[in-house]
Order: sequence, then C-alpha cells, then structure tokens
Amino acid sequence: YRMISLVDTTGRRTAACALRNCVYLLPLGPIALAAGVVEWPFALEATALTTYFTYASMQFLKEPSAARTCFRASLLYLPLFMAAMVVHRIPQTEDTKATADVLLQRACASLQYCSTLLGITTDVKPVE
Repeated sequence: YRMISLVDTTGRRTAACALRNCVYLLPLGPIALAAGVVEWPFALEATALTTYFTYASMQFLKEPSAARTCFRASLLYLPLFMAAMVVHRIPQTEDTKATADVLLQRACASLQYCSTLLGITTDVKPVE
C-alpha cells in the first residue's frame, strides 16, 4: 500500500484528498447532536473546527506551500474534537440506555439482513 503523498509529486492529489475528507467530517457535529449523545454547543464547536480544517485544506489545494498549515490543523482537529465531545456529552440514564440498546438491536438486524442479501453468512449480535 502506497501513500498518495509518495506518488504525488505536485501535492494536488494529496490536497484534494485532504479537502474531500474534511468535507466528509463537516456533518459529524450535527449528526452527534441528532443522535442525542451531545449537547447543542458541540455541534457549533465541531462545525467551527471542521470549517477551519476545511479552510486549511482549501489553502493547501490552492498553494502547496500551505501543506504545513493543513498538517497542523489535522494535528489539532482530533484532540479538540474529542475534548469538546467529552465536555458536551449527555450522560446516559436508564431511558437513554434503553433507547441506545434498541438502536443497537436494530443496527445489528440491519447488518444481518444486508449480509444475507450479499450472500455472506454471519451472525451479528451486540456484545452484552
């Protein structure tokens, strides 16, 4: 397996890949809020963090000398994202735990159904 940066002498493919992945990260804050695992400020903070990371990636795509800024943004992103998630998490109560168990059961049933459609024999069960 070869990294893109080794075979990409101009840096454009690497920058485009970084930008694409940043765009994929943009909805994570609102998704966590919709899933009920964090409070609303987290969605704002996560969106702001990802927007800065996306901006750094866009700068890298425009000017390859901005690669260092994009790299630094990538180093800061995960610890700040996770710290914000810890600060704004919603503690589990018995009600939310029961809801999470139901969602987990549905997810396992969906995986089981998809695997049978694909002809893969597997027994997907949540760990208790």
